[in-house]
Amino acid sequence: MQGPSGWDDTPHFQNFGDPYSPGNVQMPYNGYAGEAPAPQRLNTNYPFENDAFDWAQRNSIAPNDLLQILTKVSEGNHRLEISPAQINIGPMIDKGSFGSICLADYKGKAVVIKRVSKDTPGGLPQTVRNVLLELTALAPLAHPHIVGFKGMLLRFPRAGGGSSSDFELGLVFELCDGGNLHARMFAGSGHLLSYGDRLRIAREIAEAMAYVHGLNIIHRDLSSRNILLTGPGLSVRVSDFGLARKYVGEWYQSSTIAGSPLYMAPEQLTGGLLNIKADVWALGVLLWELLTLRPAWADLASLGAGPEPLVRAIVQDRRRLPAPEPALFPPSAGGLAPQAEAA
Repeated sequence: MQGPSGWDDTPHFQNFGDPYSPGNVQMPYNGYAGEAPAPQRLNTNYPFENDAFDWAQRNSIAPNDLLQILTKVSEGNHRLEISPAQINIGPMIDKGSFGSICLADYKGKAVVIKRVSKDTPGGLPQTVRNVLLELTALAPLAHPHIVGFKGMLLRFPRAGGGSSSDFELGLVFELCDGGNLHARMFAGSGHLLSYGDRLRIAREIAEAMAYVHGLNIIHRDLSSRNILLTGPGLSVRVSDFGLARKYVGEWYQSSTIAGSPLYMAPEQLTGGLLNIKADVWALGVLLWELLTLRPAWADLASLGAGPEPLVRAIVQDRRRLPAPEPALFPPSAGGLAPQAEAA
């Protein structure tokens, strides 16, 4: 089924992003900016460390990548390690960049787990690195409008020849029962979002992003599909930090062109230097969609299944989204319409 954007036709119950889908482009990434390499040691607090490193060696996993994962989940006051005995994994509800996304029960509460598959498109070593990058971005985050990260499920085959079926690696999140913002706006239910609802949603997204930017983290993939809604009031949860990067100084230099093309800033579309302004651009696109209840750049998306039409229009021709019609503003906000058009 073709989505309104023309680039992502996957229906999402709870979307944590898929950098291999038509709606999200990504090339291999070679590091995490701003973070010093972990020391080469094998003395984490993870109780099954020997099993973990034996598994890593047999699967060509970079030892330092696994070391950093084990260190992050097993040290400090807030341990993020989840043992298999604590969680019951249920049915798959979606597919993601790591593998499958499943419902689960964790300590009596419904959650979602993003499970690593041994057969991911980028290969297991690259997938483990991607898990490390997302874990590094998620671990310090605690905000009411960012998806709740519960921890990481870890299980490794016993050293010396355990079954590969004993392997489990996954990120566990709160369950958001309201789906994603894209579906709410464009899948026939946009009329259910009042102007007041949309203003609140916009404010909650902005509050979450201000918090993220205060930590010198760029999300890099802010889009309507990565805004989850939950509870009877459809409270916002910004999700999918798989492309998020912490940066030092004024700019972040990426070796990738990654993100959802419809929301990417000109410098992101062309692989330039990035800072938080790239997320501000994406937020602007989201605000336009929230006001108009129309998918951004729909005419360009229909021209092809990649970012090239956007590069030509936005970067080369400097095209911008049209100013919203004044009729879209309620009478109480009448003064905002001329200001929006002037901007």
